[in-house]
Amino acid sequence: MRPHEDITAAGYIRSLRVAGPAREIDRLLMELAKGGAEKCWQRDGEERLHLSAVALARVDSRSLALQVSYLAPQLRGQVSYRGSYQEIALNRKRRIYAERHKALGPVEIPSADRAAFMNLITPMQTEHLVPLSPVLAEICGYEQLPSGLFPY
Repeated sequence: MRPHEDITAAGYIRSLRVAGPAREIDRLLMELAKGGAEKCWQRDGEERLHLSAVALARVDSRSLALQVSYLAPQLRGQVSYRGSYQEIALNRKRRIYAERHKALGPVEIPSADRAAFMNLITPMQTEHLVPLSPVLAEICGYEQLPSGLFPY
């Protein structure tokens, strides 16, 4: 996991990205620097910024496009080369590999759903959100574990 990514309750790696004019990205970076928080963002070119949910909640990003992606972490005995990986030595003879596979995204969050999305990704959220749109309905399964019995 990278510093600007979060783990969801459902076990996925969440990556948030805002995009817009370079001057707006610069403004966001200045707001984040004023907060004195640890570095939980990464600039991606002049017009894109990856940031964690905590950093996103601290700044006003309503004028920028917001996208979310989800990655599925997996432990494997051999490298599949389907995503980035990291080797973990168990002992001198045995190794396993932690891989990250694309699960969903990037999905653009409509401006009308931005407040509901922020409630969904807030760690203190205890109630399950009733989806307001098809976009949030798709995202809910990557954010929260379903309650009740598994359908069969």
